[in-house]
Amino acid sequence: MDKHSIIEQIKAYGVVAAHTTGRYVDIFNHVPVKVNLATPIYMAKKKIRKGDKVAILDLDENVAFICVVSQADTSSVSQTQILQLEKAKKIVLE
Repeated sequence: MDKHSIIEQIKAYGVVAAHTTGRYVDIFNHVPVKVNLATPIYMAKKKIRKGDKVAILDLDENVAFICVVSQADTSSVSQTQILQLEKAKKIVLE
């Protein structure tokens, strides 16, 4: 599965940004709740806002969590966006 096919799959859900799981993603009860968009693999627009959809990709499990942004802040130090997430829907990547 290559990066282009993954992005095409998640774009069908209206996602405007995608980030892989790792040190920039906080997970609670196997669901992502917060992400620091330090190294996104896909960004459709420069500034993510409340209500936008973001995909958190777990490439080890071949799944993506489609989440809605509940709060968007900007880090004062790194100028990256920090997003609070809710309503995660789990999809299987093909």
